[in-house]
Amino acid sequence: MKEAEEALNRYTQEVEDLYNNAPCGYHSLDIEGKYVRVNDTELKLLGYSREEMIGQSVSTFFTEASRQAFRDNFKVFRSQGWVKNLEYEMVCKDGTILPVMISATVVKDEQGNSLYNRATLVDISDRKKAEEQLRLSAERISLANAELSRAARLKDEFLAGMSHELRTPLNAVLGMSEALLEEISGPLTPQQRKSVNLIERSGRHLLTLINDILDLSKIEAGKMELEIRPVNIQSLCKTSLSFVTEMAHNKQIRLTTQVDEGLENAKLDERRIRQVLINLLSNAVKFTPEGGQVELSVRCTPDRETLEFAVSDTGIGIAADQLDKLFQPFMQIDSSLSRRYSGTGLGLSLVRRIVELNGGSITLTSEVNQGSCFTVILPWRFDQSSSENLTSTTPKTNIHHALVVEDSPQAAEQISRYLSSLGVTTVVHPLGQGVIDITLETSPDLIVLDILLPDLPGWEVLIELKANPLTKNIPVLIISVVDDRPKGLALGAVDYLVKPITRLTLEKTLNRLRGIIEKEPEMALIIATHQSSISPLIVLVEDTESNIETIVSYLQAHGFRMAIARNGLEAIQLIRAC
Repeated sequence: MKEAEEALNRYTQEVEDLYNNAPCGYHSLDIEGKYVRVNDTELKLLGYSREEMIGQSVSTFFTEASRQAFRDNFKVFRSQGWVKNLEYEMVCKDGTILPVMISATVVKDEQGNSLYNRATLVDISDRKKAEEQLRLSAERISLANAELSRAARLKDEFLAGMSHELRTPLNAVLGMSEALLEEISGPLTPQQRKSVNLIERSGRHLLTLINDILDLSKIEAGKMELEIRPVNIQSLCKTSLSFVTEMAHNKQIRLTTQVDEGLENAKLDERRIRQVLINLLSNAVKFTPEGGQVELSVRCTPDRETLEFAVSDTGIGIAADQLDKLFQPFMQIDSSLSRRYSGTGLGLSLVRRIVELNGGSITLTSEVNQGSCFTVILPWRFDQSSSENLTSTTPKTNIHHALVVEDSPQAAEQISRYLSSLGVTTVVHPLGQGVIDITLETSPDLIVLDILLPDLPGWEVLIELKANPLTKNIPVLIISVVDDRPKGLALGAVDYLVKPITRLTLEKTLNRLRGIIEKEPEMALIIATHQSSISPLIVLVEDTESNIETIVSYLQAHGFRMAIARNGLEAIQLIRAC
């Protein structure tokens, strides 16, 4: 008997030692929730003595919020006999808050009566700190994302504003330069022609820089969309080479092209790939000495998986240690070259981005003083359609009349002049209001629409035109400084050009639209006209002298009579008098 008692005492002492030295808090409460036992770990965590805790309700050591939660959970605990992983905040003796997690069970006798409650308490301070750090990090990330989003929005707004503010005056500069070179206002002296040519070249250079910057920004922002459609390879090469023909001729550089037999059509983003080829060809001609050679070749790989455009030259070449700089924006590989060859350093960076956007790649082989070869490798999208529809460049005669909705006198005059040279008569309307009425009056074959109109956006005009059953089938060509081609095409425009434009660009666009511009019979309107020997009288309402001089000289040169009003009141009086 004595040995049994000693064994029981030893076991009890071992349990007591294990209980007191457990790595987590451990306590027993009576059925009312008061401490009857507490181990050393819990005492150490809270900082109280055993005497300060025994006989006290456990809720005494909770914060007010945890105290209320404990009261609610204690009812559940008593009914089900256990609770697990409940989180509370306890108040230590020094006033600090200790976050804990408690699990507890009810100890019952043989008859099932509750004797007391036994619970473990785990310090979760480290976990709470980690959760707080995670929350703060998430908040910082959220704020950073919001700031990035704001910065991107501000950047987009800035670029849109810059595009408008730069393209608008540049459109006037290029338009008036071209008009002067065409001697609309009279013949030029050799010195005057030289000066105007310099203005025109400088304007084109500035336009190229603006377009490159905006295109790079759109690609980086993920806002440049591809327009994949059937393209005739021979025609693409021919039009790309035409942009550098004059520059090559001046340097006596021989331009050649070679396209694999049977390689007629492919599906490409024609406008962007042409932009790539023109850039590569321009560089090749620029860096090739007089009397050299530049070749554009196109081949399809034997497996018919890729299409390769190669631009090779006999130019100055590029050193191997300079190749890594080549496709970086605003970078020229040799500072001395920037003095000998003009350029922005943006072109090749833009070329690489456009090629990658098309799912392709670009490679370069070069040797100093021997020449270079840039090869653009694109995914092969073979087009089975007949090349006949793609190669014809003869404009049809179904574009006779155009309505130009444009509020800028310079831009309206330029577009009208271009269309007139293509055999198209024009009517100019400077407002968004009244477009439907004047369309029904004049029955145009084509409507040229600006987006930035003084009274309402061109988008609304386009929507109205496409919603009206009498005008919905008339093709609308947008020409604007606002660069949002996807939106324009989505709303029903047949094509979208960004100012400034050239005569060649407009001519090619009209040729491309030649099969589209066919009005249905029920749309036709018959307008009676009366022949008169008296020249038409045009009332010009304009308060800017330079604009008056430009427009009057042009219209008078074409046989129109002019009446000038410098404000709205004068205009009303003139119209009434006429």
